[in-house]
Amino acid sequence: MLRRTETRDHTSGAWVFPGGLLDAADRHCHDVCAGIDDAAASARLGVAGGGLDYYVAAIRECFEEAGILFAIDAQGQPIDMLVDTGTRLADLRAPLHRGEVAFVDICREFDLRLAAGDLHYIAHWVTPLGRPKRFDTRFFLAALPAGQSSAHDALETVDHAWLRPADALARAGELRLLTPQRSLLATLGRYADMHALVAWARSPREVAAVTPRLALDRNGVQTVQPNEPAWAEIGYLDPQGRGSAWCELRPGVAVDLSSHVLRVSLRWVVFSIQLATASART
Repeated sequence: MLRRTETRDHTSGAWVFPGGLLDAADRHCHDVCAGIDDAAASARLGVAGGGLDYYVAAIRECFEEAGILFAIDAQGQPIDMLVDTGTRLADLRAPLHRGEVAFVDICREFDLRLAAGDLHYIAHWVTPLGRPKRFDTRFFLAALPAGQSSAHDALETVDHAWLRPADALARAGELRLLTPQRSLLATLGRYADMHALVAWARSPREVAAVTPRLALDRNGVQTVQPNEPAWAEIGYLDPQGRGSAWCELRPGVAVDLSSHVLRVSLRWVVFSIQLATASART
């Protein structure tokens, strides 16, 4: 995981997975991809076309931000970032980030094929309505290639760490983990090892988009996920996503559910009283 630099948005200082934005130039890398083509990638992501762009963007951003390159050489071997070719590639991270060099040109100059087939699509999250900045984000999982390590870019990220999912979740407040990261770490933590995790990631299944909603509770504005009881009602009461609906019941507060339904929740107290029976007396 990488710690983002201090900015003015809600990700400031948060620990996140490597990632970033699609670039129009990512489509130019289709011809240097291995393991999956655009038709298969698009079908996997449920888009009409350009699905391979997401795989390219994931590889490019991971290289820029974390120094990890999912690519193979002319002999079909993973790139060893610790030897001559790898160190020369590492020197291109900053120029690539600044747009001074194209990713496809790097691949052609070093005779590389992007190992897109090694990436497994595992999640799709959409930022809630009401946030000033929104993203439609796809998440991929891959095993770290042999001969590679990691290094943050000291531009968009200021630190990095390898963390077990349970350890990261135990430090969620300290690490300022965002909702998608918390949810994905909980998913990753269900598997005993990388082999089991990759087997799950490769298994055929539908990856549904998750769009949390903003709502209020006693601690302020919270994000509510689709599997939580209040999610549907929040969408009805606050369709603009302003975060004005409550996600918890408030005793004595009336809520207009429709023109004909007014809900008022009451607090109930149950008493248990034990009585002595006549047979207990002699």
